[in-house]
Amino acid sequence: MDANLKLKSAYLRGVFDSQATVTLNSNNYERLIRVKIKNKKGLQEIQTPLSDLGIKSFIIHGPTLVISGYYNLKRFYEIVGFTIKRKMKKLKKLLSSFKTIRTPSEIIEPNFPLMKKLRKDDHTYKEIATILKISSATVYQRLLKIK
Repeated sequence: MDANLKLKSAYLRGVFDSQATVTLNSNNYERLIRVKIKNKKGLQEIQTPLSDLGIKSFIIHGPTLVISGYYNLKRFYEIVGFTIKRKMKKLKKLLSSFKTIRTPSEIIEPNFPLMKKLRKDDHTYKEIATILKISSATVYQRLLKIK
C-alpha cells in the first residue's frame, strides 16, 4: 500500500475508533458499521477516502454513514480496521456470521471474458473459481446464463 493510502487508512481508523458502532443483530440481517455525525459534509469527507480504498459506503438520514455487505466490511477489516479491540473483535464476529457470500457483479463482470475462455479451455468450475478467487457456484451460475 502506498504512503497516501496508508495515511487515509490511519485517518479513517482514528475516525472510526472514536465515532463508529459495529452492528450485528441477533437475526444476522443487520450487519454494518455506522458513523453518526451531525454534519453531512463531515460524512462526505469520510466517504471519499473510503471510496479511494475501494470501500463502498452510503449516507442515510440522520445523517449516518453506513458500510455494509461482506466485501466492503471485509475490505474495511483488512485495510482500515480498529485499534479498539472490542470493535475489531465484533467486526471479526460480524464477518464470520456470513454463511453465504455473494460475489458482487462489479467483481464478476470484468472477469467474465476470462471465465468464458478458461471454461472453453476445459478448466473445471472449481479451477476457474480458484484462479479468479470467487466461489465455484458463482462461476457455474454466471456461465450457465450464456447457454
